[in-house]
Amino acid sequence: MSPQLLKLSGIGDPDVLQNADVEVVVDLRGVGNNVREHKFIGITYQMKEREMLYIWPTTPRHMAQVSVKEEFGSNFLT
Repeated sequence: MSPQLLKLSGIGDPDVLQNADVEVVVDLRGVGNNVREHKFIGITYQMKEREMLYIWPTTPRHMAQVSVKEEFGSNFLT
C-alpha cells in the first residue's frame, strides 16, 4: 500500500491526519517517512522463439544515469 492510501485510510501521524480532517484509526507516525522512488527501468526484447528477455540496469554507471533525473531534471532518457 502507498503511504497516501494509508493516510487517507486513517493510518499515520495523528498530527498530519488531523490537519487533513482525516479520522485517526491507527497512530503510526512512520507512515510516509523516508519514501523514495525506485529507479529501475525494464527493457523488453521479443525474440524469435517468443520468449522474453529482461535486462535491468544494475551497474553503477547505469544506476547513476537513471538517478540523474532526480537531481537535475533530465537523464539519458529525456
